[in-house]
Amino acid sequence: MAGKSFENKTNASFSTNGRSDLHGLSIFDITTNASSTGSLAWYDRNYYSYGTVMFFILTLGFLGNVLTIIVFLQREQRTKVIAPFVINLAVADLFIVLFGYPVAITANLSGMKLVSGESRCTWSAFVNGATGIASIAMLTEISVLMCYTITSVKPVVTRKDKFLSRKFTVSVLVGAWIYGILSMSPPLLGWSRFVPGSAGISCGPEWGSSTIEALTYSIGLMFIGFFLPMTIILVSFYRIYRFLSQSNVPTNLGILQSRHHQSQMKIVHMIIMTIVAFVISWSPYCAVSLGAMFRRGHVLAHGEAEIPELLAKSSVIYNPIIYMTMSKNFRKTVKRTIFQSLSGCSRSLVRPSVCSLQPRAHRDRKEFV
Repeated sequence: MAGKSFENKTNASFSTNGRSDLHGLSIFDITTNASSTGSLAWYDRNYYSYGTVMFFILTLGFLGNVLTIIVFLQREQRTKVIAPFVINLAVADLFIVLFGYPVAITANLSGMKLVSGESRCTWSAFVNGATGIASIAMLTEISVLMCYTITSVKPVVTRKDKFLSRKFTVSVLVGAWIYGILSMSPPLLGWSRFVPGSAGISCGPEWGSSTIEALTYSIGLMFIGFFLPMTIILVSFYRIYRFLSQSNVPTNLGILQSRHHQSQMKIVHMIIMTIVAFVISWSPYCAVSLGAMFRRGHVLAHGEAEIPELLAKSSVIYNPIIYMTMSKNFRKTVKRTIFQSLSGCSRSLVRPSVCSLQPRAHRDRKEFV
């Protein structure tokens, strides 16, 4: 009788002191019950690994994209046609890092699972989805822009081209953001809904539902958010490849045109790597989502379902690494920016020629790369 009384008091103490989730069970209760059967709860087993990976992604994503924005705002970089698109990609990644990912981290740290209809769940799903689709829309626009500039009769991109005017650039960039926002808006208006994943630490569209509303929205979202942009990207690069592979393209080129042709090839390779990194990051998540649509439920168990999610989240760290490794001009600008920051060139009386590592003759020329 005394033992039973002690057990009741202990259970009452656990219920009072433990952090309760939305099902009335505390994290301590969950881990204790799991341990009694010889297994550990997801939060106990993967707490440190998930937190470590997210901290790594947040740190690299923040520093890398801030550096990218600083570099492409420099004079010799911002005159390039591609600069506004790269800056917007960095802003999109930075927005997710600052306003999207912290929801998953706080859910993991607090042990409080996200619930469908809750503001945290809705915000997390909307921000991550809208920004991700806006990013792939920008990559699609970059591909089309490259296809136009490379296959154009004009050898050098000029400011007089209406297709590459500032007004047009602003319009297509704003259009990419609107495209992403509209793609994720239907659940906010009652068409389908945002639901938590199997671990309850992140939310997304209701991929596994059998209702007509959820199924039609999931199919439409997969088409406009992944397959349609990828089709346009593949067609654009196929046209670029056909144009550059023609035998008469490099023939009888002058020195300046030859250098411009080499510069075009370098930027093509860099953008291809950027797109490949994005696709590799998001493909597992898309595959799992498609599987959930056909299976009408979660495809992966707790612990496994977070792997595709983390791969998708890691997409924010790859672009700065690609720019640094594949763009000589990017590395030069980074070195010059760091040199100016350490030496105080921008605020000192030091001659501009001492501070600048970029030849003056190339500063005002409008180029694609």
